[in-house]
Amino acid sequence: MIRAAAPEDAEAISRLLIASITELCSADHQNDPAHLAHWTRGKCASDVRSWMATGTELRVSEQDHALCAVGAYRRNGEILLLYVAPGAQGQGHSAALLKAMERELVALGCTEAQLVSSRTAQGFYERRGWQISGARVACYSTDGQPMTKTLCAPPPA
Repeated sequence: MIRAAAPEDAEAISRLLIASITELCSADHQNDPAHLAHWTRGKCASDVRSWMATGTELRVSEQDHALCAVGAYRRNGEILLLYVAPGAQGQGHSAALLKAMERELVALGCTEAQLVSSRTAQGFYERRGWQISGARVACYSTDGQPMTKTLCAPPPA
């Protein structure tokens, strides 16, 4: 089930973000403690609640009352993050969450979306129609790949 995140989800979202970065993104942080600390900084529950309070749209995918993935975007078409819980990868949670966020952006009038992908996630985005849109950029303590996708409005009913 995909739904809007609520303030009471902040602790679980924080744990999911940190676990996903730590356990699934080693291609990016190379298990370097300094890189890992820099990337996970700012991902505590109070930060998550702050994001919600300042207009960041957070969505979660849950199954059996457990959070399996979390995504966030800005209403200007920028996907800010998309992480899957360790053990939940390959089950469609991230794909469903990305598709839901793309639909919401279309409903807001966005015709294009942007994001900066980790090395770990780049293939995931490319398989879903995202395209490289420039040279790699600084991202946390490593680098990221800017990507864009043209969003299409659904045909009129």
